[in-house]
Amino acid sequence: MEPSDTASVIVLPKQLRYEHFVRRVAATGEVWGLYQDGWAIGKTDDGALVFPMWPTAELAQQCAVLEWTGYEPHAFALSELLGELLPQLEDDGVLPGITYTPDEYGLTPSHATLRADLEWRMRQHGEHPASTPTE
Repeated sequence: MEPSDTASVIVLPKQLRYEHFVRRVAATGEVWGLYQDGWAIGKTDDGALVFPMWPTAELAQQCAVLEWTGYEPHAFALSELLGELLPQLEDDGVLPGITYTPDEYGLTPSHATLRADLEWRMRQHGEHPASTPTE
């Protein structure tokens, strides 16, 4: 992703940043978080815990400020998100947070919505979701 692409994604409304995340992650098979002796965790205005995720290292790096200063972008596979992380987040009551920006929280879809959207997009790309056995 070019820096100009990063800048254009940051200014998109939350829903469009979410759609960009789903398209990009389904196409690359890669998800990014921020890590420093543990994953970055945020909170919603009402105090719910959020695990922020981004579609690129550049977008994640933009948010390594304030309470996340010193955190570094760290990639993990889409298959890990679908097979391990999303179920664990749901069990722990932690929401997925999609494409935060330095100035705005990301969209916090339900675990089921994020899974369904990613699996749908992966089927569009001809990929099989990691959590679904291939026929």
